Amino acid sequence: MRRMEKGYIATGVFLTSALLLGLWLLTSPRPVCSMHRACPQPETNIANVSFSGEAGGRIKCAISTHAESGTVDFFLYDGNGAIVKEFDRADALTICLPLAQSQTYTLEAAYKDFTGTFSAAIYKVD
Repeated sequence: MRRMEKGYIATGVFLTSALLLGLWLLTSPRPVCSMHRACPQPETNIANVSFSGEAGGRIKCAISTHAESGTVDFFLYDGNGAIVKEFDRADALTICLPLAQSQTYTLEAAYKDFTGTFSAAIYKVD
């Protein structure tokens, strides 16, 4: 193959990749709320984020932890402070849940003597 043809092929591959990445960024779901914590030293604390949910709606919870030590537990609370879901401990967990009422929900991360990182995001599911 000649050098000029290789250049056209490389340019075509690059432009196609850029187009696909752009389309993915434009169409990928955006979280309604998210949290991320990095704890280089052991920490004990509670982090939370809230979001508005509609009765009959569904949400997807995506949780990721990379623990060097300690624990982190995630809970979803309704607007009255009742636990809707206590999440299992896992390095990565994604779960879809229905919402019973229209109200403000809160995702909480309770961590104890924790070093490492964790993140969580809530997405509305159509």
